[in-house]
Amino acid sequence: MTSTSKAAIFSALEFVASLAGQPGYDKENIDVGVQCLKEALGVDPANASLKQQLGLSQHSYLDIFNAGCKALNVTIGTAAAPAIPEDPVIAANPALWKKWVSKLEAKGFFNGVKEGSAEYNQLYKKALDKFKEKFDAKPSLTKEQKEAKAEELKANGNAALSAKDYAKAADLYEQAISYSSDGPHSHIYYSNLGAAQMYLEQYEEVIASCEKAIVINPNYSKAYSRLGSAHMELHDYEAAVDAFQRGLEVDPSNAACKSGLAEAKAKQSHLQPSTRDADATAGMPGGMPDLSSLAGMMGGAGGLGGLLNNPAMQQMAAQMMQNPQMMAMAQNMMQNPAMMNQMMSGLGGGAGGAGGAGGAGGMPDLSSMLSPEMLESFRNSPQVNAMRGDPVMADFFRDMDAGGPQAAMKHMSNPAVAQKLQGLLSGMM
Repeated sequence: MTSTSKAAIFSALEFVASLAGQPGYDKENIDVGVQCLKEALGVDPANASLKQQLGLSQHSYLDIFNAGCKALNVTIGTAAAPAIPEDPVIAANPALWKKWVSKLEAKGFFNGVKEGSAEYNQLYKKALDKFKEKFDAKPSLTKEQKEAKAEELKANGNAALSAKDYAKAADLYEQAISYSSDGPHSHIYYSNLGAAQMYLEQYEEVIASCEKAIVINPNYSKAYSRLGSAHMELHDYEAAVDAFQRGLEVDPSNAACKSGLAEAKAKQSHLQPSTRDADATAGMPGGMPDLSSLAGMMGGAGGLGGLLNNPAMQQMAAQMMQNPQMMAMAQNMMQNPAMMNQMMSGLGGGAGGAGGAGGAGGMPDLSSMLSPEMLESFRNSPQVNAMRGDPVMADFFRDMDAGGPQAAMKHMSNPAVAQKLQGLLSGMM
C-alpha cells in the first residue's frame, strides 16, 4: 500500500469515526464499521503518530476533499429546499414562521439531517406542529370546526385518562380548551382537566380548573365534587364542605358530593377550634367557649346578665372554667344541641339529679363537681321558679318532681316544651 493510499484511507476513516458523536447518526453502527475497516485495511484512525507521519496533522478530510474539488473544478450539487407546504397557518403568518424556523436552526434542530430527506421532512412537520400549538394560529377553522376539534381532543383525553396516562390526558384537555375556552362544552374540558390534575396531585391547579368550570356553568355538579376533593387533599375541610354543599344545591342526587360532604364534616369535627373561634373567646379566662353563641343557638340570652351578677353563680362559673370536663361539655353543646337532653339532668334534685358519667355521651355529673350550695342556687334560680308557673311546663315539672329528670325527659318531644327549656338553659349558662 502506497503512502498516498494509506493517507487517503486514514483521513477517510478519521472523518467517518468523527460522525459517531454527531446527532442524526447511529454511533454504534459507525463504531462497528470503523473497527471492521481498521482491521481489514490495517489503518488505525486513532493513531496520532501515524497521522503525523502521513503529513495529515494540519488538514482534515473535508479540507483535502474541498481543495481537490476546487482544483478539479468539481461542483457539488445541493439539494433544493423543500417547498413550504400549502398550510394556511404559514400563509397567514409568513414572517412569524420564518423567525420560528430561524430559531430552530440556531438551536441545531436540523443538524445532521439533509434537506429533502425523509428525516428532514419529519422534523419539518414537527416544527410546524409546534408552531401551530405555540401561537394558537387557527385562522382556517370556523367556530363550528373549532368546537368539533375540541370535542375530538376531549374524547382523546378521556381515552388517555382511562389508560392512566394522566399527563397526556391533561395535555389533551388543555388543547381542547385552546380551541374552545368559552363554548357550550368548555366547562367539561376544565372539569376533566381538573380530574387529570387530581391524579397528578396538582391540587391547587385542580381548584383553579374547577372554579373556571363553575364560572362557565354553575350547574355542572361534577366540578363541585372535584373541587371539594382537592380541598380535602389540602386539608381545607371548611372549603371542602362549602364546595360539596354547593354541588348538592344544584344536584341533590350527586353521590360524590354526598359522600364527600359526610367525610369533610367528619374530618372537620376532629379538628381543634378554628382561629375565628379562638378570637371570639380570647378575652375569656381559661379559654371558656363563647357562651353567647351557645345562648343564641338555644333561643336567646334570657337572664344571662342577671345570673352572672349572682355571687354563687360567678363562683360556679369560675370552677367550671377550670374543669376540663365542663369545658368539653360546653364545646360539644355548641356543636350538638341534642346534648341539652343530658344537661337537663343538672336541673333536677334527689336521685338522678345529674346525667352521670355513665350517661349517653359520657356527660359529667354536675352534682359531683359542684358544692351543694351551688347546685341549690342553680335549681332554685328565678328563671326556674318563673317557668314552674307556665302552664305549658306544668306536666314537665310535675314529672320531674315525682320521678326526677329522667321521668320528665319524655316531654322533650313537645316542641313548645323544648323551646322553653332552650331559653331557660341559655340564660342559666
